[in-house]
Amino acid sequence: MKTRFIGYIVLLMVTMLFPNTAQVSMAQNSSKNVDRVIVLKGSTLKSKASGFAKLNYKPGKTPYQHFEIVAVGLKSETDYQLFVNGIAFDVKKSNTSGSIEFLFNSQSKDNTLDGAVKLPAELSSVLAIQNISIREKDLSVALIGDFNQDISTEASDNDPQVLSLLNSVSMQANQTETIVLPVTDPDGDALTVTVTCDRGNFITVSGLSLIMAPKDIDVGTHVCSAKVTDTFGLFTTIPFVITVTAANIAPTISPIPDQIIKTGEVKDIIVSASDADGNSGLRFVISQGPAFATIVDRGDGTAVLRLAPQQSDTQGGIVTVRVIDAGGLTAQTSFTLTLNKSVTISSVTRAKPNLFISGVGFGQAGATVTINNQNLSARVIGQSDSSITLKGSLKKLNLRAGANQITVSSGGTTSNTFILNMLDSEE
Repeated sequence: MKTRFIGYIVLLMVTMLFPNTAQVSMAQNSSKNVDRVIVLKGSTLKSKASGFAKLNYKPGKTPYQHFEIVAVGLKSETDYQLFVNGIAFDVKKSNTSGSIEFLFNSQSKDNTLDGAVKLPAELSSVLAIQNISIREKDLSVALIGDFNQDISTEASDNDPQVLSLLNSVSMQANQTETIVLPVTDPDGDALTVTVTCDRGNFITVSGLSLIMAPKDIDVGTHVCSAKVTDTFGLFTTIPFVITVTAANIAPTISPIPDQIIKTGEVKDIIVSASDADGNSGLRFVISQGPAFATIVDRGDGTAVLRLAPQQSDTQGGIVTVRVIDAGGLTAQTSFTLTLNKSVTISSVTRAKPNLFISGVGFGQAGATVTINNQNLSARVIGQSDSSITLKGSLKKLNLRAGANQITVSSGGTTSNTFILNMLDSEE
């Protein structure tokens, strides 16, 4: 019976070119599957770099060979060179997050991996690989790892479990995520799972589930592996990477005092918020309020709240402004908006014996008309929301030659003071 172990983690698949100058010693073909993974370590104790190297050999008329290296925690956008058995291979630039991958395989007819580069002639057998290093331009070692010269092969007395693809994981500190390993065993054997990481101790195992609960001290990249073993001792090891980011902190928003406004007025209020994670990405919305309340986000943690009620608007109410950060956390503040009807006199004309006042906001009845500081509401003979008519002589209406001050009060709101100029000859 044959053993087939599958365990891949896909991080980056980038096409690479290999030089033709490297010289690597060859090894005899194996008659068994070989599947090996080693952890790459930084060259110093203070190094933040880590990674893994994996090789796979499947015998056959045209053997399938796969070799990949994944490294994280390197300098961003920096050239690194791969050395195999001390011989320089290819140079590749790390990405903006400091990650890099070297990936190639035999690319036989039945075994092709997207993004992998064909094994160069100088590396006709992955079984020859003994040690690996990743170095900077000055040849200083960033990562190093060693395969045992006597590469052990998997046993062949039992059908083993098969693990499907286990992806890399990205999560925030102080959150908990659970991944159920997609494991099957053709023989129905009981399976045991153990997990090891290059640092940290925030993963617990429950059956086939990995429970990840990183804390603030675990922020960073962790190179881990899950080892699944059946009752016969057969196992497969699957490397994966966990990236822990700092916990998102909810934003805060400054309170807004209660507001009073009249129809026809426009009032702009500056709203400010802050986020311990940075104000970039904050956005403001009005989650409750009248239609005449709008907000314009300035993109810098502040916004302009505009209140612009029209004469047709009749009520204010509770206005709630909410700020949302890039991670979806929110904060909000509410205030009471009181809307008063605007009372405005636009014109006053005299047509003996009546005085006609035109404007808006007078109401349908009960308005108070004051002429030269005297209440003349008793002289009102007609009223609508836009006009008031008074009847009487100049004397009875308290009108005199020169400037006359006229106001209208309705619903507790007093209008503008309108000046009516009268001539001595007018009656």
